[in-house]
Amino acid sequence: MRKHLIHLSLILLWSLPSAAAPIANEEQAEVRACMQTASEIVGVPRIALELIYRMEGGRRGQSVMNKNGTVDMGPMQINSWWMRKLSEAGFTQAEIRDDICTNVHVSAWILKQEVKRSADLAEAIARYHSPTPEHQLRYISSVREFLAVMIDEAERAERTVSAMSQPPLRTVAHVETTPHATP
Repeated sequence: MRKHLIHLSLILLWSLPSAAAPIANEEQAEVRACMQTASEIVGVPRIALELIYRMEGGRRGQSVMNKNGTVDMGPMQINSWWMRKLSEAGFTQAEIRDDICTNVHVSAWILKQEVKRSADLAEAIARYHSPTPEHQLRYISSVREFLAVMIDEAERAERTVSAMSQPPLRTVAHVETTPHATP
C-alpha cells in the first residue's frame, strides 16, 4: 500500500506545473518579440529564426561546451567562433550569452552572412549550425522534421480556431410528446 502511495505522490508531483514554466514562457515571449524585430531589421525570414531557436534550444545565460572547444551561447546558441568578429563590433561574450535581444539580433546577422555565402536558406541554416558538411546534413534533416511538426501545429491551431468560430450544435436531450396528466 505504501509503495502505491509513493508512486501516486510521484505521479502527482510530476503532473504539477513546473515553477520554471512561467519563466520559460516569459523568456520565450521575449525571444519571439526580438525575432520579429531582428527579422525586419536584418532582413531574414522570421520562420528561419524560429526554426533555429527551436532546434538549438538555448536559454538566456546558457553556455554549452562543444567537443571542438568552442562554446554555444544564449537562446540561439551562438558559437564562440564568431566572437572575434563580434568583439571587433563591440560585443562581449556576456552580452551574447545573457542579453536575449542581442543574442537574437546577432543570430539574425550570422544567418544573413550565411545566406549571402550560399544564396540558399536551408544551406544557410545548416551552416549556422556547423561549418562541417556531415553535421550540416544531419542538422538540416532535423530542421525538416521540426518544420513538419511546426506546420502540423499551425494546421491544428487553424482547425481549432475554425471550429471555435462555428455556431454551437443544438442538442435536445429529451422531448416529451405526451401531455402531463394532472393529479
